[in-house]
Amino acid sequence: MRPDIKKLFPDWVNSNEYYDLCLSDDVDSLLSCIFLEKIKGYKINYFYDFTNIYSTDKATNKVIAVDVDLTKGKCWGNHVVIEGNKESANLNRVLGISQENYTQKYAGSTLLTILSYYDVDISQLSEEAKMILLCVDSAYLGFYNDNFKEIHKKYIGDILQFPELIEIEERHTKEEFEGLQRKYRLKEKIKINKEGMLDTDIALTELEAVLGIPFKLPSIKFYLRKSFQTDLITQEYYNTIKNFVNIFSLAMIRKDSIKFTFY
Repeated sequence: MRPDIKKLFPDWVNSNEYYDLCLSDDVDSLLSCIFLEKIKGYKINYFYDFTNIYSTDKATNKVIAVDVDLTKGKCWGNHVVIEGNKESANLNRVLGISQENYTQKYAGSTLLTILSYYDVDISQLSEEAKMILLCVDSAYLGFYNDNFKEIHKKYIGDILQFPELIEIEERHTKEEFEGLQRKYRLKEKIKINKEGMLDTDIALTELEAVLGIPFKLPSIKFYLRKSFQTDLITQEYYNTIKNFVNIFSLAMIRKDSIKFTFY
């Protein structure tokens, strides 16, 4: 990551303190957690599916939510947010992206942010493995949109400093990326089954073989700790109701659409 951008991130991302990880419900969060465990030694002991939060009996009170945009607390995220959570490690937050400059947003994955921030070397990965990195959260899409291509290249090539990923996109079509998403079932969700164990239809074994890293869900029981309500509203309406509910996580998913959970 470009040094001037890296220094904008919260101090806790460089801490040597141990934190539990809170996994969310997709492959972006899972791969991000796997790399955070490899880099920092953290373990998944929480799971949040945007309706309920679960934890294991080994969970501590020190936790980082991964691919979740919390309104308070430590998290790695990638959406445009409107609450000023200074503990959020999110490119859009640190760069001041909002409704006013929404079309200038980072539209990549949380995974690429983490790999870039911690200077993970991806040069030895195969062509297909690099393509999979771009498939996560459909990070490749901006390259194939004429209105967004230059912004995409600025983030991936300049800010995150992964010019090799731009070269990958130049060699492949949008349809090839879509084929890989289907092949590895990258859009499938992670869920809690009736035994309290994490489960998914994502092709974990096949991805492990391609990426060359252990790629598994934790084999430990999770217990329901809290349930939430969700809503999708305009920013104008959000400004009206935000003082009447306790908001847990929030993301602007379109220029005037806010999805959030509350209790």
